[in-house]
Amino acid sequence: MVIFLFLSLIMSAPFLALLIVLSMIAPSRRWVSSFIALVWIVVVLIWSDHITIASRPDYNEGPGGGLGVAFRAMATLGLAFGSVFYGIFRGWYIKRLADPTG
Repeated sequence: MVIFLFLSLIMSAPFLALLIVLSMIAPSRRWVSSFIALVWIVVVLIWSDHITIASRPDYNEGPGGGLGVAFRAMATLGLAFGSVFYGIFRGWYIKRLADPTG
């Protein structure tokens, strides 16, 4: 379980880097928030599709099905870590801009 969390944390680095680059390019942070929301909508649609298909009585995931779900879960957790870290750092940065002495 610790290895799974560690790998998810490592997978969050590219997403976090993309968010940082996007925040430098985007006209406002609403664009970045919209991008995060769009990514999460896609992730929710992918998981809902998997759950719908897996709930059928005749569903057979095959020999590598569990591994695919584990990779998808790692990617989802990596996106969650990246989104949370971006939110924390963005809040810290805004607070720092508001009060440059503290």
